[in-house]
Amino acid sequence: MPEEPADRRERRRVLMELEAKIDGLPVHEVAISQLAEMKILVQPMALNEKSDIKPLFFAPYRSYPELEDDVVERKFPDLGDYTRTWKYIEYISDPLWTGKAIGDYSVYKDLYQYPQPEFGVSRMTSIDGKEYPHSKIVSYNNLNGNDNELLRGELLIILRLMLEQLRKRRLLDHMVAPVLLFSLMGPQHARAIEAYYDGKDLILRATKLYDFRTKNV
Repeated sequence: MPEEPADRRERRRVLMELEAKIDGLPVHEVAISQLAEMKILVQPMALNEKSDIKPLFFAPYRSYPELEDDVVERKFPDLGDYTRTWKYIEYISDPLWTGKAIGDYSVYKDLYQYPQPEFGVSRMTSIDGKEYPHSKIVSYNNLNGNDNELLRGELLIILRLMLEQLRKRRLLDHMVAPVLLFSLMGPQHARAIEAYYDGKDLILRATKLYDFRTKNV
């Protein structure tokens, strides 16, 4: 069985120490300036495939069908709209990504915190085999967010998922385990964060907060 390269093992050690440091923070919202002191760099990202700051490791699903305006605007969809929705779901389902229940995934540490402020995971997926170390996850935080801070729960979920991928022997050939986090928080806000470790800094590329109360998505 192949041995883990020393430089890869060192990357895991750094990430483990960083996870422990974040876990021990006495605050639940961490300023971007404070993150920089811990060698966590926050950069802007846009979910637009034509943007210069689009995701680096994840691409939009090809030829995603546009929803019809009359369906989107209607408050009470009829049965036809219901079946049409499932057709969209079938269309965008990708056999490359696993569809297991959250409890069927192994994790580095617990992805949930039940004492307030609560955080956890509602959906996660990765790719079987040894070709891709990527993973995607949907999280929730019982906190309000802003664009000048990241949440402790967001950071812990990212680091724990990344460390879980990096400790798998089938992924020994990969030095980077990118994570795409879709983070839901109050009141009806969300953002996407693409995360990876470049051997020097933990890079977090975050979108601005989306406000679902004003339909700006």
